[in-house]
Amino acid sequence: MRLAILEFETHSHLIYLWEELLKDVKELDYKFFITPAIAQHISEIPLNKKQIIKIDNISENIHEFRSYDVVIFNTLHRNFDKFTSIFNHGNVLLLVHNSNFYFHSIAPQWKYLRKVKNINLIYYYLKIIFREKIYQTKEIINKAWGYGYLNTNVAFNNKGEGIHNFVIPLHYNSFFSLLKNTYEIRIVIPGNVSCNRRNYPLIFDLILKIKPQEKLRFIFLGKPEGHRMIQKLEKLKKSLLQPNVKIEYYTQRIPQDDFIKQMKEAHFVLCPILKETQFYLQPEIYGKTKASGNEGDCIYYGKIGIFPDYYKIQNWTCLYYKNKNNLCTILETLTYEKYIYYHQELSDKIEIFTKENSQKKFLNLIKNVKIA
Repeated sequence: MRLAILEFETHSHLIYLWEELLKDVKELDYKFFITPAIAQHISEIPLNKKQIIKIDNISENIHEFRSYDVVIFNTLHRNFDKFTSIFNHGNVLLLVHNSNFYFHSIAPQWKYLRKVKNINLIYYYLKIIFREKIYQTKEIINKAWGYGYLNTNVAFNNKGEGIHNFVIPLHYNSFFSLLKNTYEIRIVIPGNVSCNRRNYPLIFDLILKIKPQEKLRFIFLGKPEGHRMIQKLEKLKKSLLQPNVKIEYYTQRIPQDDFIKQMKEAHFVLCPILKETQFYLQPEIYGKTKASGNEGDCIYYGKIGIFPDYYKIQNWTCLYYKNKNNLCTILETLTYEKYIYYHQELSDKIEIFTKENSQKKFLNLIKNVKIA
């Protein structure tokens, strides 16, 4: 069976997960179709598994897409009218990253534009809304054969949006090891340091106030958004009075090797995602209409997550907090002994998320598309 996987927008990091998932599956022949910009971010993907294509030339290459049994859109949030010929081909599977925008929006909610401070982002929104007319052209997504989700709860909440809905097993485990006792609990916070989707004011405030039982080191594992955020991190580091609390942060984009090293050395992954965010001036709710990439970070690196209680990961060990005081208690009482306990609990579940199991699940899923 032949698969074409298209990525022309923002989720280039998922291409690596696709490659790792599919490369050993003999029943599948696959290729990634990408833009020149995406190609810069996936240089490690073998040349024979990727093809650079310009969006404006899609219709000219339709004969090639018709040679594939299934076409998977890794991301599709704009330029809808340029992909009509592919949707007419038939077996299209869409990954859904923002289901409220996809299924329940008919016009932008302008109140969200007032909250945008970046002038370039404001211009971008106006361009895709008025020039590209994304709200008028996105109805093409209704022609997809099926929809894929990266979180079980999000898939369940959208089960009525089409006949064929699946959890795509891109979140599989690749690293799982019990860390030695270094007399310091390492807590990573992956992702760009921005208040758009994560509650960093909460974390900054708690870091200054907590009195933990053991030494805690918080690693902000992402590029800060703008000079002002870097200043806030600098101020936070200088303001630390509790000797049991340390922080690390980066000022630029993190090299992939550094990211991997920090994730592997972490005991816990702290994910202070906000309940509501916005996408293309539409509200999106984490755990209901949108999945968090931090879920994939926890599973891939085999780490215990710390999430707000409105974002649940099925069959995974996480610590959930309801409010600021609850999170404060969790952080103050983290110990190496507790880490061992939670790690053992997670080891009983890890088999569900092996790459081999994920490959079997995906192969069964994709055969259903072909049968249709």
